Amino acid sequence: MRHVLRNIFSAIAALAIAACSNTSKAPAEAASVQGEASKPGAFLAYEHAVTISMPAASIDAAIGSVRSACGDGRFGACSVLRVEQHSGDNRGDNIVVRIVPQGVEALVKVAADGGSISSRSTKAEDRAEAVADIARKTDLLTKQRVKLSEYETRKDLAVADRVTLVRELASIEQQLDELASAAKNETRRIETNLLTLSFRGNQQESRWERLSTSLSGFSEQFLDGTAEVIDFVAYGLPFVLMAFPFALLWRWLWRRVTVKPKG
Repeated sequence: MRHVLRNIFSAIAALAIAACSNTSKAPAEAASVQGEASKPGAFLAYEHAVTISMPAASIDAAIGSVRSACGDGRFGACSVLRVEQHSGDNRGDNIVVRIVPQGVEALVKVAADGGSISSRSTKAEDRAEAVADIARKTDLLTKQRVKLSEYETRKDLAVADRVTLVRELASIEQQLDELASAAKNETRRIETNLLTLSFRGNQQESRWERLSTSLSGFSEQFLDGTAEVIDFVAYGLPFVLMAFPFALLWRWLWRRVTVKPKG
């Protein structure tokens, strides 16, 4: 019998340990936000939005850790694009970075240290049309530049025409530079992920603080309760006073009816 009980208790203990093990792994899995890389031939720009809840007093340090990790390139190429910081217990701060896909998960873990991820989302924007449009315009302007350059070598070209030709070539060069910058920006958007980290402050109140808050409202609650009791008594007292004579009369009549005379 003891052997059977020992086996039962061992099985229960094993199940409890397994349950605890699964519970401890859940937060780590929930905190994982994977970066996304566009496949060859696709032109997808990925964006992640992560909301992190933590004590308001820890938000500044968390943002500082993210900025430091991003600026040092600890998890790969990274750039800080925007930082918004506020004050107060229910504060809401944001930091937006652009980072290589391999560094997204590690940077999110740095941001969520000391807090918890309350929401997350990932979306992709197809940039294929924009990339194709840049390539088409670049090809067209390049052909125009080649053709105008051939005219520029002619010696019989009038001065006025040469001036116009030079201006047109300069305009084409400017447009090509702008297109090259746009193409570089599109490549950067496709090869990196945009990561928005939003921090929400949750004020953690200790037991002593809760007790102090309760005691601070005790006097007001006591006075309110006393006033309600007095109002109730004052409202019901006239009915009691009116009912008392009727109760005496009823008792007297009942005794006259029920009590039989002696004899």
